[in-house]
Amino acid sequence: FIIDIKDNKDLLAIKVFGISNLKIFFLISLTSFLIGWSILFALNPITSSMSKYYEKTKANYSKDIDHLITFNKNGLWIKENFNGGQRIISSKNNKNEILKEVEIFNFDQNYNLKEKIYSKTANIKKNEWLLEDVIIFKFQDGMFNKTTKNELIINSIYTFEKITNLYKNFDTLSFVSLITNYNSFLEQGYNDIFLKQSLHSMLAMPFFLLTMTALASILVLGTLKKSKNTRFIIIGLISCIFIYYLKDLSIALGKTNRIPLILATWMPIIILGIFSSIGILQINEK
Repeated sequence: FIIDIKDNKDLLAIKVFGISNLKIFFLISLTSFLIGWSILFALNPITSSMSKYYEKTKANYSKDIDHLITFNKNGLWIKENFNGGQRIISSKNNKNEILKEVEIFNFDQNYNLKEKIYSKTANIKKNEWLLEDVIIFKFQDGMFNKTTKNELIINSIYTFEKITNLYKNFDTLSFVSLITNYNSFLEQGYNDIFLKQSLHSMLAMPFFLLTMTALASILVLGTLKKSKNTRFIIIGLISCIFIYYLKDLSIALGKTNRIPLILATWMPIIILGIFSSIGILQINEK
């Protein structure tokens, strides 16, 4: 749009009437900002409903249908099949990759109880779960034999990341539902950290559109000379690739706890905003 009004001399006519680059930028950026909010309130509920329908349909054909993962007010529950039997795992609460007050019930193929394991904590970051302060009750000859261990490693097909991804797809949550039902989602077992990340990612979208409009204005409004559009397209593509990897790097730093996850969501917007504000002041002087 900006290239078009520049090439057909509309930009020159606008400036003749005394409208500065800054006013042109504010008009275009305000439009982008309002479009961003319109997407959140009008389009996002539709796309989230479609994602929810997709997840429900996919679940009917899932290969993991014999397995069960659920969160409720009593904590985390997992049913897992393995060679020779089944396993049921429960935990009253969790803090990221650490499960607390873990109970594991191992059954044979006929659902006869073979073993009960109690553990104060379990690190489920990897498939080799590390249990600490363990008490084992093993059923032998009609009696339970008790043993204690400081640590115990059990193998599971699940990790914290896989449990989170299997249990909840945050694309199914719309911006409106996140605002109105945030506490309800927490009670249902949604992870607070990822809920906040999803909410702030959506909140950042209108501001991201605004900063991208600012970058387009900086590239084009700096001069009235007619130039080849190919140069703007190449510069725009390079800028988009750089911004994409900047956002990806920022989220990676947040997920590895190098920086707070919410700050990681907003950091690319802040960096682009600072850069854009300097560029907008410069083109306004022209």
